[in-house]
Amino acid sequence: MDSISLLEARGSGSQYKADLFPKQRAFFDDPAKIKAAIPGRRGGKTWVCTAGLYDAAERHPRSLNPYICLSSVSARRIEWPILQEFNDRYRLGMKMHEHELIAELPQNGSQIFCVGGDDARKVEALRGGKYGRAVINEAGSFPRMLLRYLCEDVLEATMLDLDGDIWLVGSPNAACVGYFYDVTTGSNERVAKVPTHHWTVLDNVHIPHAQTWLDGVRERHRWGVDHPVFRREYLGHWVRDADSLVFRFDRARHLVSSVPPELRGVIGVDLGTSDSRPTTAFVVNTWSKYDRTVYTPHAAKMARLNPLDTAAEIQKLQGKFPTAHLTVVDYGGLGKGYADLWRQHCQLAVKPAEKREKYSFVELLNGYLDAGQMKLLEGPATQQLVEELELLQWNEDRDGYDDRFQDHCADAWLYGWRECYAWNENLPPDVGPRPGTPAYELAKAQQFKNQAIEESLKRAKREGKQLIRRYR
Repeated sequence: MDSISLLEARGSGSQYKADLFPKQRAFFDDPAKIKAAIPGRRGGKTWVCTAGLYDAAERHPRSLNPYICLSSVSARRIEWPILQEFNDRYRLGMKMHEHELIAELPQNGSQIFCVGGDDARKVEALRGGKYGRAVINEAGSFPRMLLRYLCEDVLEATMLDLDGDIWLVGSPNAACVGYFYDVTTGSNERVAKVPTHHWTVLDNVHIPHAQTWLDGVRERHRWGVDHPVFRREYLGHWVRDADSLVFRFDRARHLVSSVPPELRGVIGVDLGTSDSRPTTAFVVNTWSKYDRTVYTPHAAKMARLNPLDTAAEIQKLQGKFPTAHLTVVDYGGLGKGYADLWRQHCQLAVKPAEKREKYSFVELLNGYLDAGQMKLLEGPATQQLVEELELLQWNEDRDGYDDRFQDHCADAWLYGWRECYAWNENLPPDVGPRPGTPAYELAKAQQFKNQAIEESLKRAKREGKQLIRRYR
């Protein structure tokens, strides 16, 4: 089929633009090279992003136009069905390669492709293309440094050839932290604020019953119009809500520049099966004698680890932290085969992580955070854990984690902490006043007096004498 026939087959031309409601269209037409949108839930952000990607692919022959989500699983679940519906509704004739998540425009060779951006390796793979437009969805759920690196170091240069642009869209997170928060609020003087668009499901003309539906949501959850979850999820407002966060972690209170020399330690491991995402996490918790505070000097997560690679990493950590007396592992769906293999081939003994009453122990750990008895070493050694603790939040029903956020390091941290017994440390012995001070000399004189009395009592007992009462 030639180009003219393809254009005729599409029929509806730019009808997809006319179908955008006014606030979608305002975002679509904004000429900014980097812009953001914070629509409430069901506000139609995925549809306008699909329209934007198709628009760029149509205007720039042989261009690449990525839709970047937290993971390829999320991209397949969120964007791919909408892209297929978009193609069918407007009879665009795109070739849909479902296995690769690529939609190809046969008339000019451009591609729209869906990809996960949840680790540095995938982000690096986005270098080198000539992009007409890049859309980053779920931007509020990305770790701060990863999203900043993706935007500033990787994607921005790829827009040069075609004078392309970057769209950041997503929902606010409960912690009000991260690169998405910085660029949409201007709260970080080291990060430039970008044009930011807001709308809600009430602006979506394709859902005429939106108000009734929202009223029903608030009634079911007993939310007022000012409830932070309602404002954040359905109105798109940045509202800090510590109650929605899983861990009550605070950088100012819980990060330290150094940790004391540890005498005891536990290595927590959360196993993952992903070949592309860093889902196997290793976290070291330590504590010192006479110190009930638990310190975390190391936390990392990795991808593409087979059982022997995982065992090697555990052995490396045992060598780096030789006083770590125990390694606990959450096998997940991998079974105890890992433990059997490690014991037989690596002489590595581990203990299964205790997972019963997990959320009760989350709250217990929060109590230790509140008391200042959990400290993390500040810097790259624990950065991945810190970013998870800052973002991880409960789902709306508060019966589990919100699956938009990563939790691998957080789980390894929790499993290891459950095996620590810093809470049982005794108080340090009383060493008395400092030598040379008046208090020291007085205490020393009192000690000599007490010794003299004891000796007199013993001598009197031997001789059968009765001492005067005042010596007793």
